[in-house]
Amino acid sequence: MKNSLWLLLTILVGSVGLLAQPAGRFTYQGLSAADRQRVDSLCRAMSLEEKVGQMFVPAVFLQTPAQVSRALYLIDSCRVGGVSLYRNEPEAVLDFLAQAQQHSRRVPLLPAMTLERGLAMRLDGTFGYPWPLTMGALGNDTLVYRVGRHIGEACRQMGIYANFAPSADVNTEPENPIIGVRSFGEDPHRVAGKVAAFVRGMQDAGVLASVKHFPGHGATRTDSHKELPVLPFSARRLEEVELHPFEKACRSGVASVMTGHLYVPAFDSVGERPSSLSERIVGGILRRAWNYQGLVITDALNMRGVSGRYGCGEAEIEAILAGNDLLLYSEDTETAYRAVLAAVKQGRISRERIEQSVRRILAAKCAAGILEGVPPRVDSLALRAARGTERDSALCLDVMERAVTLLHNREHALPLADAVDTVCYLPLGAGESGDMVRYMGLYAPVKVLDRQASAARILEQSQGRTLVVGYHGGSPAAFTPGKVEERDRALLDSLAAAPGAVLVWLDNPYALLQLEGWKRYPAAVLAYENLWAANLAAAEVLHGAVAPKGKLPVSLGEGYPRGSGETFRPLGRLKFGFPSQEGIDPEKLGAVDSLLADIVATGSAPGGRLVVARGGRVVIDRCFGTTMYGDSLSRAVTPGTVYDLASVTKVSATLPLIMQLYDRGKIHFSSRLEDMVPAYRGSNKGKVLLKELLAHNGGLPAGLPFYSYTLDKNTKEPSEFFYADAPSPEYPLEVAEGLYMRASYPDTVTARLRKCVLRPKRMVYSDLDFYLLREVVDRYYPEGIEQAALGQVFRPLGALTMGFRPLLRMPADSIAPSANDTLFRRQLLRGYVHDSGAALLGGVSGHAGNFASAYDLAKYGQMLLQKGYYGGHRFFSEQTVDRFTRYAYATASNSRSAGFVKKAIGAAPDHFDACVSSQAYWHTGFTGTMLLVEPEQDLVYVLLTNRTYGEKKANAFSDGGYRFGILEVILGAIDGK
Repeated sequence: MKNSLWLLLTILVGSVGLLAQPAGRFTYQGLSAADRQRVDSLCRAMSLEEKVGQMFVPAVFLQTPAQVSRALYLIDSCRVGGVSLYRNEPEAVLDFLAQAQQHSRRVPLLPAMTLERGLAMRLDGTFGYPWPLTMGALGNDTLVYRVGRHIGEACRQMGIYANFAPSADVNTEPENPIIGVRSFGEDPHRVAGKVAAFVRGMQDAGVLASVKHFPGHGATRTDSHKELPVLPFSARRLEEVELHPFEKACRSGVASVMTGHLYVPAFDSVGERPSSLSERIVGGILRRAWNYQGLVITDALNMRGVSGRYGCGEAEIEAILAGNDLLLYSEDTETAYRAVLAAVKQGRISRERIEQSVRRILAAKCAAGILEGVPPRVDSLALRAARGTERDSALCLDVMERAVTLLHNREHALPLADAVDTVCYLPLGAGESGDMVRYMGLYAPVKVLDRQASAARILEQSQGRTLVVGYHGGSPAAFTPGKVEERDRALLDSLAAAPGAVLVWLDNPYALLQLEGWKRYPAAVLAYENLWAANLAAAEVLHGAVAPKGKLPVSLGEGYPRGSGETFRPLGRLKFGFPSQEGIDPEKLGAVDSLLADIVATGSAPGGRLVVARGGRVVIDRCFGTTMYGDSLSRAVTPGTVYDLASVTKVSATLPLIMQLYDRGKIHFSSRLEDMVPAYRGSNKGKVLLKELLAHNGGLPAGLPFYSYTLDKNTKEPSEFFYADAPSPEYPLEVAEGLYMRASYPDTVTARLRKCVLRPKRMVYSDLDFYLLREVVDRYYPEGIEQAALGQVFRPLGALTMGFRPLLRMPADSIAPSANDTLFRRQLLRGYVHDSGAALLGGVSGHAGNFASAYDLAKYGQMLLQKGYYGGHRFFSEQTVDRFTRYAYATASNSRSAGFVKKAIGAAPDHFDACVSSQAYWHTGFTGTMLLVEPEQDLVYVLLTNRTYGEKKANAFSDGGYRFGILEVILGAIDGK
């Protein structure tokens, strides 16, 4: 449009110089010559009754057999061109459409729905995306396109070929009763861009899009379902704001435009005529000014904005005369159909006018691929698509992670850096809050406060802790904000002054306009709605796993204009999601579940947990099996189940402390053991280098049978000299329940280590190297390895399950038993280290004794992958990580790093580690555990089992090749591999 005067002249006097309009895919002009010929031939063959019927799209409800029969009757008697389906079960819709298409005779039906956020708007139990207003916060439109495409693909699977979406209304009125979250926002240019992207995505999936409610319903306080709204603006204002998204959509090839029931005196002031029935608006703007060739559809003609002024039949006649092609939801389809037929026969509506619309309708059906019959449909695939796939969930989370908006962040209240102290969470609002509590609990302990408590009591309970107040909206189907209850309003206001308090708003942003206190919170986060993905994304933002990226799509008063939104640097914590978000094809992961099931079925382990992170995101998290075999104490494995890491202790507890000492210049790879631990001066071990200990290249034997020295030579029972059944100063080291070791025994271990034979230097994997490294740690950390690992590594990581002697921190039933020891301790080992040598030291050693959940171990792996950084903490320098994770010797005889196992050098192509790169590093544990970091694929892999508990066949777990077999499947599913 050149200017408002030009537009008005076009409306009033007709075409004064048409603007070029590209032929849209779903228009007659956009068809091939052969398809146009098919459309023309069919149009000529149709009777007048069939042609008029094509223009009707009745509403269809399927709750009762009578409603189904009525709908089929209308298809038979009125030859309707389409149906608009309303809320029901997806199975009922599939059944109905199968019948309906059989009744449609010559021309297949165009089934349609209104699905602005996906099938969940109309079909029970199906997948729903965020509202358009939420997507209005996105910085670019790529994700909007993808949402449109996913919705379109699900529609086609269900047999729906037209979606009366998106809303192109610019929502400039916060109190709009009917648009609200259906709009992409209040900025006409941003709305236009997102509308065009959504349309393009849906139409690329083969589904007709429809921009509505032309010429714009966003600036009204009246619901056209109930009465006729007025747009009292100048033509210039309407052109610059309301019309802009529609014009861009029309010029971009949108398949259809839905006309709204609005009184727009600047364009047509005659008799308060609704815009949907105004030839000046429909014909003048759409057809002449914009030369739009696509379909024009009325909004529902039973709405009071029209039906309150025009009788049934008359409204439909006026709509056709105005330029509409499809007549949606007449009050009485039969009556209206007869009225239109009569109007044509009487000459009030020309046959040419009817044929114009019919040709457009047939062209759209042809472009959609249904003119000669709908494609065959597989109901199981349709239902799967309707209920949502992994890719739908992934896309939904992608949208929310980029939409969450940081409204303000005074005093750097966010992100929440402490992963140890408990966060107090107060849930308000009518919606469910369980998702938020669960997701926040992935990052820190959470205490849920009683919303019925007084503000004073809440402040008292949260004193010294971070208080997060979450407001959860009630109805996900509401277009407009609900009322904030007085009690919630009072609490929200009273708690704003709490030091460091954070407000998380999981509801319509317009609801914030009911409050003032929210602006006083040190930090405020807007998540737009109470969708599961909004809760997860908000939790990720709170804890610094994701940086806030969203920008306000609407204004929220002084200081919060549209387009505003702050950010911060993320803390490098793991986020959560789905394989396809990080380039892993979920369709190729089926073998992972099969292998996990096989572990249990073959008796290789009773169960376990697999956690895989890629791109800093946990994308695979599988709990499988149980903690024990067929025991009344057995429990299903859960995300909180803790496992004995066995030799993974070497790299998860001892190694990071050694790396810190190296990083601080305290020790070096060339440091000798006697310099680090003077007690070894004069020993044959004294000259062994740190590098040699770390890479198992110092000549130490594979092991020493420490526990056998403590058994009675005759009975083979624990000797009374070494053990007692109760703790005391003389027997303080807990070996197992009711079994305590002498305090002097660690000195005995040291003495045996000093005296053991040293062989020629070559790679021999030995626990003894890490017995010695534990002594190095204890020399430099006065608090000892247990407390040093806790304070220097585990707590800063937020790995609260990780550590030695887990029974001091958690109940036994949260720990998977590692063995039923019938030889030494004669009891079930649950929370007591499996390794007998570590047990003799009270469960604390450099080679074994560490316990953790799979997720907490993954945090440690992610820290290494991020070169020593996680959760806002720098554990050691990037150079140190590189030094400890590259080959220490790089020979065929020793392909280890300084601590880790690496890909064998010179191995055959079918070697078990052939699937990983030379950058990868890992360690396994005897209990059936593994931690692997693969920098080439930005991947962390954790598999924890308790295979040593009741393994049905010796070495079944190892012989099954599960550790690398599962990993190989995952690596093979990465895009491009």
